[in-house]
Amino acid sequence: MKNLIKRLETIAHEIDSNPHLRLSCFEYNSPLTLKNIQQFVEAEFEIELSNSFKEIFTNVNGFKLEWEVISKPDGTPIDEELEVTGRICIHDLYTIFEGPDGEEWKNIIWTEDMPSNEKEEMKSFKSFDFFDPDDGGHVCLVLREGKLENHLILKSTDYGIKYLEIDPISYLNTALYSRGYYRWQFFVSPITELYGFQIKLEQMRSHLSTYFPDCSLEWIKDSDLGNQSM
Repeated sequence: MKNLIKRLETIAHEIDSNPHLRLSCFEYNSPLTLKNIQQFVEAEFEIELSNSFKEIFTNVNGFKLEWEVISKPDGTPIDEELEVTGRICIHDLYTIFEGPDGEEWKNIIWTEDMPSNEKEEMKSFKSFDFFDPDDGGHVCLVLREGKLENHLILKSTDYGIKYLEIDPISYLNTALYSRGYYRWQFFVSPITELYGFQIKLEQMRSHLSTYFPDCSLEWIKDSDLGNQSM
């Protein structure tokens, strides 16, 4: 995950300089030092993070990238029903474990009125990427006994809880590679409950190859998104 800010700036410039796209938001936080992470995250929350995971945040301590297609390649306006967007919202490291309001994702990932077993399970989920505000879509890390598991959980209002067969580093690489295309995460497992799954998969391939020529995603086989070497 080296040179992450440079990678982000390159992607943002690519979007901003494309007349068919609008860069809606691009912001990032300054990197943390290892001492910061050890003192203010690992010690405070009594957790142990892998060196590879910490490397993300010693490059950039969270970022947000949002974009949308505003016209077709021939310059005609995009139809509203064919809206094409992208979003990556990686939380800063402290927020991942503390939550945005200091309540460890209470009333966002879990609630007090859940059955006790379900609540305890959900309290282990820590939002990593808030990818879909309209559907409460979070991709979550799983924290058990002070360590992160090597897979992720997708939580959304419409589709509930889904296991993602992808580790955090591969997830972030794939998010950048796909430019955060809307709901690319649903093709990791795959989550075939997504309405019009195959059609949306082909649309993603088509849109990304049109607006980001280096990102055709022809290598996706419905179930192995994220296994691509970045």
